[in-house]
Amino acid sequence: MYTPVLISVYDRVDCLEACTNSLKANEEASKTDLYIAVDHASKNEDAKRIQNVIRFCKNIKGFNTVQIIEREKNLGPNRNMREARHRLLKEHVSLITLEDDNVVSPNFLHYMNGALSFYGKYENVVCVCGYNFPIEIPSEYKGDVYVWTGVNAYGVGWWREKLSETYWNYNNFMAFLHNAEMVSAFMNIAEHILPIAISGLSKGVIYADAVLSYNLFMNKKYQLYPTVSKVRNIGYDGKGMNCNVDGRYTSQIIDTGEKKISFDPYIQPDPGVYKKLYEFFRIDEKLKAEVYSFIESYKNSKANVKQSYCKNQRLNLGETNEKDIDNNHNESINKIYSPVTHSKGVSFVRNLEANGIIAEYQKYSIDVSKYFANLDKISIYECKKSGYRFFYPLCLEGDGEFYSQLQRFPWYYMDDKWEFEKGLELISPRDCILEIGCGAGAFLKKGKKLGFDMYGLEINKFQCERLWADGYRVLNKELIDIGDEFSEYFDVVCAFQVMEHISDVKRFIETSLKMLRKGGKLILSVPNHDSFMGLDDRNALDLPPHHMGMWGEKALIALEGIFKMRINSIHIEPLQSYHMDYYESLMNRRYSDVFNIAPNIIQYAKKYSERIKGFSILAEFMRG
Repeated sequence: MYTPVLISVYDRVDCLEACTNSLKANEEASKTDLYIAVDHASKNEDAKRIQNVIRFCKNIKGFNTVQIIEREKNLGPNRNMREARHRLLKEHVSLITLEDDNVVSPNFLHYMNGALSFYGKYENVVCVCGYNFPIEIPSEYKGDVYVWTGVNAYGVGWWREKLSETYWNYNNFMAFLHNAEMVSAFMNIAEHILPIAISGLSKGVIYADAVLSYNLFMNKKYQLYPTVSKVRNIGYDGKGMNCNVDGRYTSQIIDTGEKKISFDPYIQPDPGVYKKLYEFFRIDEKLKAEVYSFIESYKNSKANVKQSYCKNQRLNLGETNEKDIDNNHNESINKIYSPVTHSKGVSFVRNLEANGIIAEYQKYSIDVSKYFANLDKISIYECKKSGYRFFYPLCLEGDGEFYSQLQRFPWYYMDDKWEFEKGLELISPRDCILEIGCGAGAFLKKGKKLGFDMYGLEINKFQCERLWADGYRVLNKELIDIGDEFSEYFDVVCAFQVMEHISDVKRFIETSLKMLRKGGKLILSVPNHDSFMGLDDRNALDLPPHHMGMWGEKALIALEGIFKMRINSIHIEPLQSYHMDYYESLMNRRYSDVFNIAPNIIQYAKKYSERIKGFSILAEFMRG
């Protein structure tokens, strides 16, 4: 079974003819289904040339089948390719995409089908490219293929499952820009990518190659390349939309057709190849200075960043522009991924008015208007695989200033909580423990009194300084920054009332598990939306920018089917006395009627509080 090929084309029949003729020279062409997505004319003078393209397509021979996807309206080159690819990957487990100005070698299909078959189960290889840049591969590198985090679109092989899990938005881009080491590492691999990304963001556009390169880097995944290119781009003749005249590409020598290609089962990035790629894509000092200047301004104007980032979160699959923003819910839901699975299996729940949320926070004398800049409403979606409900856009997390305002309230950092005692019951005295989001250190102090080996992680520097002064080991870093340093270091990682604040749940859990020794415990406590608090839709502190999602028992249990861990136990907090006032006011508001239901409910709760589901739920997982 040969992987089908998709070509995207507008009006260049000469390029398309060269592309299809080169494909026909492949022995596998006669067994390959060919799809050609022909975009509609954007202006009247192009219509005749597009009709010539369609006539040419109808007469193409030499393939198993030829099917034309003819657009009824102009989509633009990116969206034309994206929508055709999205549709075809619903029908096929893999797909090869070509641009109309790509000319391929006689062994292109042999290489692409072989690579897709060989690396299909390799998690670190996300996509396969048939192109190689006009670089000189180091003589000491003997492989036929290499991997790189940078992405190129000239002849790409995709897997349905891997594409659905690939990030097409700038996830955690804010945290990335604040991490100088990460920025430097990314620039040292591919200097040209970040300028492209920033240029797009400043225009409200997400460029596909840039966003995918960014996410491959962040997730330590790669695109596979041949050492000898199987593709030449003839579009660098000045006639293409995005290509200048560049003889390095138009005259590039490609493979002559040798079919003996070895795929390395232990393939890893090669420093020598990376150095050659870095030199090829090196940018000038002026542009580099502009990049770092932009990053500093980006970091220093958080409200503007939020506004820009929210705007881009609404772009579809990272390949579109402002014209493609679709406010129709039935279409736009396909653009939203689950924070738990990073796939698009989500369902719409309801919308919330932004002004209403801002007003609720004003009751605490906290101004959150900057988080909702240019947003009339936000939405709640549910992850179909886990049942976790989350707020969208995914860029509403509170910053340090927001949490410094909350810590004014004495009830925000409580010394005694049900989940602290329950967590201590699940820990052995011999364990080495990390608490993520340790706050004022109440749990650390309890553990230290019992003689436990305790570490804390906290982004609030004020709290860290207080704990340092008392001799506690607390890291003032982001979770993602310590994953490698503490790989398989801890026996227990716990997070009490933290995960509901996280927009990227998948990254949070995967990093937490990475730091656990095999068989170690991950203890997670979150607000329980199966309890009375799930009835309260006016609680500001259960909304962004404080909470980014809503957990319950079903959603927590579902995590063991998504991540490499199994659930050991679930514990549900009973209604506590310090939550009784909140419980009473909520019952009186929800059940105020002539039948006097609320007082009866409250009386029962006071008498049998241990039978009432309380504020929190705690799950104990074992790393697989």
